Amino acid sequence: MTSPTGPIAPFFKEELVERDAEVIASCWERVRATTPPPDTLGPLTSLDAAWSDAKCDDWLAEAEAVAVLLSSGRHPLAWRLAERAAQLGKRTYLLGPPDLGDTPEEHQRLRQLHSRLLVRRGVRMPLDAILVDRGRRGLLLLSPAQRSSTAWALPLEESQGAACFQAFTHLFWAASTEEALVAAQEGFRFRSCHPAPFDAPTPDKDGAVILVRDGRTTRTLPAPRVSYAPTEAGVPDTEAGRYLFMPASAAGFSLAERHASAGANVVWSEALLPALVLGDDSGLLMAGSGRGWAFHLRLSSEATAALRNGLEALAARAEWVFRQSIPLGQLRGEVLLAGQPRPALPLEEQLIPLAEVQAALPEASEARPSSLPAPSPLARRVRYRWQVQPPRAPAGTKPARLVQAWKNCDERARAQLDTLRGLLTGFEQQRKSMGARFVNLLGNLLGFEKRGSKLHARLEELERQLPPSGLGPEAAGALLDALAECEHQLSQLDLDMKTEAHKEERRLEELAQREEHARAVQEATEKLARLQAQLAEAQQRLQALESQQEPPDLSPEDRKAHERKLKDQQKEQKKRLHELQGELKRQQAVKDKPFELRQRPSELLPGTTAATPGPRGPAFVPAAAPKRSIQVPERALPSLGQLVEHGGKDYLVIQTWEEVAQGQREANRLQARLVAPAAPGAGGAR
Repeated sequence: MTSPTGPIAPFFKEELVERDAEVIASCWERVRATTPPPDTLGPLTSLDAAWSDAKCDDWLAEAEAVAVLLSSGRHPLAWRLAERAAQLGKRTYLLGPPDLGDTPEEHQRLRQLHSRLLVRRGVRMPLDAILVDRGRRGLLLLSPAQRSSTAWALPLEESQGAACFQAFTHLFWAASTEEALVAAQEGFRFRSCHPAPFDAPTPDKDGAVILVRDGRTTRTLPAPRVSYAPTEAGVPDTEAGRYLFMPASAAGFSLAERHASAGANVVWSEALLPALVLGDDSGLLMAGSGRGWAFHLRLSSEATAALRNGLEALAARAEWVFRQSIPLGQLRGEVLLAGQPRPALPLEEQLIPLAEVQAALPEASEARPSSLPAPSPLARRVRYRWQVQPPRAPAGTKPARLVQAWKNCDERARAQLDTLRGLLTGFEQQRKSMGARFVNLLGNLLGFEKRGSKLHARLEELERQLPPSGLGPEAAGALLDALAECEHQLSQLDLDMKTEAHKEERRLEELAQREEHARAVQEATEKLARLQAQLAEAQQRLQALESQQEPPDLSPEDRKAHERKLKDQQKEQKKRLHELQGELKRQQAVKDKPFELRQRPSELLPGTTAATPGPRGPAFVPAAAPKRSIQVPERALPSLGQLVEHGGKDYLVIQTWEEVAQGQREANRLQARLVAPAAPGAGGAR
């Protein structure tokens, strides 16, 4: 059977076993259709029961006494000859079974003939017989109980007839239990037999006829060449000869095996015969067995040979043949095996449905039961069929821990890339704003723009590789390292641009401070000139006040007032002179002071000192070697299917049979069990 394809589902699988070569140890085979027995079989002839009166009269023509033995079947011809003999005035003896005359019909027949024949009953024999004149001529009617109207007729040889008459005499006078009686008041009836008027011994055991009671016999059977047993009870205990006819039945199977193993050709065709044992020179006919009377008749060598030849010819076209060690393929007809109640034809093919087989997915196409039941022994071909049930994910599964880890990795990688893109957008805005502020930096900003464009292209390239779970641990690690590198480069770019901005700000600040210093020097120079003139004027004025003479014509009070005023003026002038000298020194200091660049504390970068100036505002990330911050799982996700877990165990769920081979490799790698989706309604991964 080919491997299944399509969605994973239960599927049927078959195994075909050819059994034509299987050897049947032993069996009965029906090789021909049932055919009626032949008209003649050696000395036996098929008998028509409907004899006319003329034919009966002709057969009884020269008879003086007629003895008729009726079996339980009451063959019509025996009745007919008994009645005709009585009607012809022959001395007629009629012996029948215990129920003879019990039916109204038989009672009437016997009542009409009572005066012409002597009737006794009480002996149940397996055959009918007509004997004329002490056995000078005789006829045995052999018919099975189930077919009383059909019989074989065996004409008796004179010696056989005499022996049969002796047996009849013993049975009639010594073995019967009741005799017919006709009384005027009582009519026809049976009564117990009176003692026999003479001695009626049993036949000689070495004679042609022997009577057997209840199966007891000591007669030695002839060494058989052909045996015919109408029942299993009639099968010889010893060897059966070249041919053994016995019923094709399960009951006698062991007997058939034993005789077939001993070399006999065991066959069966229903010939409606009694048991026969036919040797080279003699034979034995045995009618009846078990309880009751049995009748054994020794056959002459001529009758034995004729009957043996007839049975051998019948064996060649037998309906049933017992086979041993035969290949099943050679059996064509109905077959009966030991223990079977009835025969059956060999089966061309037997389909045996089996129970479901649970199988792992990789072995599903080869899954078979651990053992196959024995087929019918007559099946030439056996088709075993079973359904393979692939393993399914249990109900209530959830994503495996590895899936959750990769999901977290994917989400963080996406968030990092989105953050970098947002920072890069902010960087571009800062660059444009800086370009508007610092015209002298346009060249440098163009370089920053190129670096930003490269970073943007790199981020787009990395975005196309997302999510990391689709790459596997190694490639995902490289992707995350690349993101960390982009983060580092963006940090460096931000730092470089802010550094350039800081430099430009310092340059412009220095230029402004130098201009301010030059203005201060110029102003101080101009002030010095004015101050020097004012100082000279103040010195002259002080000298004038110091050299001023007291007016002579002043009164003492005026003189004192004049002196006080002069002192006050001198003091005021000295003060003015002192102030001018101080201002002159200050302006001279301003004029003489060299240029010194001032730095504002707010311009320092975090972590820098006054000696290591930095740009205004914090850098986005400190410049450092790139380092990945996202943990990458050690194992890759499965390349197909869905990885779930339940009860601490991982399961890899796939959908189609075509995925099994690759799925099993992935399941082995992940130490998971490969399964089909959960049964409908069972609930899958949450």
